[in-house]
Amino acid sequence: MALTIEDSPYALTPRGQKLLFIVSSTNAGQSGFKYGVSISETSTGKNYFFYYSPALGDSKLYFDLASLVNLRNSEAVNNIHSGTTSGTYTEPIGSGWEEYSFVFTEWWLVTGVLTQNAGVSAVDACKVFNAYYQPSNGYKPNANTGSSLVKFALNNAFSYLWSDRISTTYSWPLRASIAPSFGIALKIPAWNTDWGLIYLSGTNDLPANVAAKYRVRFYDALNPVPITTIINLGGNEIEGIPIYPENLNDNTVGLPKPLLYPNWSYYVLDILTAADVPCSYPYLFFNAVKFGLEDCRFDVVRLAWVGSRGGWDYFNFIKRSENSYNMERRQWKQVLPNQYLTSSRQQTDRQNIVNKIITVTSDWLQEGEFEFLKNLLISNQVQIVNADGTQTPVNIQENNYVSRKERTGRLYNLTLKIGYSQEYWS
Repeated sequence: MALTIEDSPYALTPRGQKLLFIVSSTNAGQSGFKYGVSISETSTGKNYFFYYSPALGDSKLYFDLASLVNLRNSEAVNNIHSGTTSGTYTEPIGSGWEEYSFVFTEWWLVTGVLTQNAGVSAVDACKVFNAYYQPSNGYKPNANTGSSLVKFALNNAFSYLWSDRISTTYSWPLRASIAPSFGIALKIPAWNTDWGLIYLSGTNDLPANVAAKYRVRFYDALNPVPITTIINLGGNEIEGIPIYPENLNDNTVGLPKPLLYPNWSYYVLDILTAADVPCSYPYLFFNAVKFGLEDCRFDVVRLAWVGSRGGWDYFNFIKRSENSYNMERRQWKQVLPNQYLTSSRQQTDRQNIVNKIITVTSDWLQEGEFEFLKNLLISNQVQIVNADGTQTPVNIQENNYVSRKERTGRLYNLTLKIGYSQEYWS
């Protein structure tokens, strides 16, 4: 007599897929048999209990946790993207991830009363984070040791961090005689005013994950020898490395500060094992202004959003940016008093509802960048990152998106309307 858990989610798994527990029982033939499912949510202490009838085909329990999972990355502090002056930022439980524990039990009718089979149960647990797959990835893609595009464990030199930037997002456009090709490094343009994090797991909740440290190799044009610093990860379920230029300028853990090297060219982020062996793609942040990605006529508008891999992603819109205001007016008509003044108001405005909208335009985009920005349009958490590292919540106004895929070499701009999520008070 036994309950057997035949399949369950990974110990740390994305929320955007079927999170199936498949359980079988040797007692499924009993009269009125039900599976009992007890769930405990760690961050809130909430408990849920369900009865499930056995599946008609094989008398097993098929329980999908996904319907109970509703995660959003934390926006509770005003300096998420400026991160921290220490090594990493920790995403809090209950926001970007949650832990659940489960107890499966057997119930059937005894003299007409639904009764638990005392002393028989099966237990399990898992952690779910705010990332998602597509149906085309198949049932239960291997988040631990699958291909680079579906796994979240960092265990070889071609593992991706928790960002939708991949090796084909940005292709180096300059000749080697102007600047180096940078090899297999994943290239990210960075402005001196940029704040931002890049996410990963600092634990072995995914058994293949061997990330333990990160290394920054900083290259200044006046010195061919990089300044190299290694920092330990915090050992947390989800942590963000504050890695953009302004984060480095604000750090207190010994990382080089770009403001002290006005002629800096680029720096490389490597994730390392405990033995200092690289276990991810190298992420190369190059000085965008130095290599010609600048438009001094307009202010840079930096957008941040939560992408499909559960972390914050970023993009700078460096062309035209314009603010506009949509006003919704409600009016009512007052009756003039018997002895009225010529200045007495009759048609009267109630409090106007004013929405502020900013229209932003990107630089000329490559095909890979169009694919990357698709996730900005899909995301339900979008922010403007301000110059001081704070954030302003916004909502994308566009309902359609065309991802350009031409082999002509022609480049396109992208223009978006973005609404501030807070009303403009009048």
